[in-house]
Amino acid sequence: MRSRRWAFFSDNRADFGVKLICRVLGVSRVGYYRHLATEEARATRRVEEKRTVAEIWGIHAEHGGAYGEQTRTLTRVLVTRTAPDLLVLPGVGTETAGQLLVTAGDNPNRRASEASFAHLCAAAPVSGSSGRTDRHRLSRGGDRQASRALHMIAVVRMRYCPRTRAYVARRTQQGLSKKDIIRCLKRFIAREVYHALTRTHNGNTASST
Repeated sequence: MRSRRWAFFSDNRADFGVKLICRVLGVSRVGYYRHLATEEARATRRVEEKRTVAEIWGIHAEHGGAYGEQTRTLTRVLVTRTAPDLLVLPGVGTETAGQLLVTAGDNPNRRASEASFAHLCAAAPVSGSSGRTDRHRLSRGGDRQASRALHMIAVVRMRYCPRTRAYVARRTQQGLSKKDIIRCLKRFIAREVYHALTRTHNGNTASST
């Protein structure tokens, strides 16, 4: 939604002026000019990310898709260079970060919003209710490898992250099954990954999470 809004500005500012468009859309001119000021940096990051994705694919092809020590080291270097915030997230390792970066880089048009990225990663909940039973399930569409990466991150957090373990205990007491808890975790992790990638593209990498 946000990217379409800025595109509308670019297409119509010559005819209507920035002030009028800002008033109609209910956005600030400061926000628009900040967006313009960072556009070159974002474009540079997109080019860098595209090159990194191609390099990761090349490494995997060269090693037959196997994750040996050399492949893991090279992938980590590439991910650290392009999306360092991914590796800061709890439970995210080299393989999962590389896969999520590849998924995002191969589908830049699906990163316009957090919800569209969740759908891309097959982590968006859809209604699975029937009769008096109100429940949800994950979308069966999207990139299955990205969904698998989110699942692996969720499993690691359930085992080693105190905050996640407390969340699992609470949701279990509320009657949720392990499958439903993992579904909720995957959606939350997809949100974290999306914002990590967004921070990277805006040039605002975080030192810690």
